[in-house]
Amino acid sequence: MLLSFRVENHRSLRDEQMLDLRPAYNKDERSALSVAALYGANAAGKTTVLAALRFMHDAVLEQNNNWRPGKKIPRYPFMLDEVSPERPSSFQVELLLDGVRYAYGFTIDDEKVLEEWCISYPKKQPRRLFERDGDGINFGVTTNNSKSELLAEITPANMLFISTAARSKDNAFTPVYRWFSEKLWFLNPEDDSRYAHDLTSRLLRRSGDSEDVLSLLRFADLGIAAVETTAPVHDFKIGGKTPAKVRMVSPDGRQIDFTFDGEEEDLRHFLEYGNIEQRLRFTHAGVVNSDFGFEDESHGTRTWFKLVGITLEALRGGFTLVVDEIDTSLHPLLVARLIRLFQDPSINVNSSQLVLSTHDTSLMGRHGGEELLRRDEVWFVEKDHQTGASSLFSLTDFRPRDGLNWERRYLGGAVGAVPFVDDERLVAAARSYAMTADE
Repeated sequence: MLLSFRVENHRSLRDEQMLDLRPAYNKDERSALSVAALYGANAAGKTTVLAALRFMHDAVLEQNNNWRPGKKIPRYPFMLDEVSPERPSSFQVELLLDGVRYAYGFTIDDEKVLEEWCISYPKKQPRRLFERDGDGINFGVTTNNSKSELLAEITPANMLFISTAARSKDNAFTPVYRWFSEKLWFLNPEDDSRYAHDLTSRLLRRSGDSEDVLSLLRFADLGIAAVETTAPVHDFKIGGKTPAKVRMVSPDGRQIDFTFDGEEEDLRHFLEYGNIEQRLRFTHAGVVNSDFGFEDESHGTRTWFKLVGITLEALRGGFTLVVDEIDTSLHPLLVARLIRLFQDPSINVNSSQLVLSTHDTSLMGRHGGEELLRRDEVWFVEKDHQTGASSLFSLTDFRPRDGLNWERRYLGGAVGAVPFVDDERLVAAARSYAMTADE
């Protein structure tokens, strides 16, 4: 569970900014909020906040192909002044894992990791797991052993120690690493997200999950009566020489050959859960010749299809799901219902979280007679037009009262984070172009 995220000197986030998911109200009720919604004008920095968390995720898991031993660190400092490109960048998360709070973070420049730290609070008192600075890595009482010392020696100066420790299966640092690798998920509905698409497809193929997926698809009033999914046909044999040659036939008859170096069980797992093309056929109720492929469906239907599987898995697994521009092609009532799933304690029994960015101000209002977003679940991102730096702040900073129409107040500019629209310039440009169109 994510408690907070801090970032400094990443793209437009010049100064340190913090997204705090600890509740401002009813603090004894739960340790962290289940939802956080980011608002702001276009190009204000909403996506940048979420991308900064993604940068940290990819760094820990070594998923950035350009971040390798012996190479420069591919960071993205603030570039709109003379000082920030030379300043280090810093990232930190606070997590609650199995009842224990952790703080993990690192500071980097273009050449190396300047600082890295991991601290646990097993009895609400800090316990150092490791701290790294220019002089090396220092370990705490519970982690100071020969294996840790060896791992410290082989960790390159421009790579993260926690990643090295995870590859070596050092259990002392596993909880934090596993949160990044297993519990933190990202989705941008605008992208061609093959993973989210295939996840929903796989759930449709599982007898125990298919009806739940279909129920959510039908709930959205998309006219879908049924979905047929076909996995690729595969013919393989492991044994003898390695890597083994595997031949697959896709649903449209294309032959796919590749090599696989591993056990047969691993290959079967890849074929079941890997990012493999699957054919979908949608049947629409009451429509003649209603069988359509995924590409024939509306953009909104495709977006909802991607969200269904990843939402169900997030709720089941206790994941933190980060969705950029969640309202893309979706009706506000669908987005509101999705948020309610995470807010409902009878459904969200595994402390899952939804962190989203949106322009849909109706989510600030009442749905079904009740406020949808709590005041501490609403965040704003605003860019300083003089410096180009983005700032992140919560609605709670304004000491909001219950019952106020914050949708109207936000659009009216009461809290900032809205675009400055020069009507005279807009009208003048449109009039000028229209009057010269026939010339």
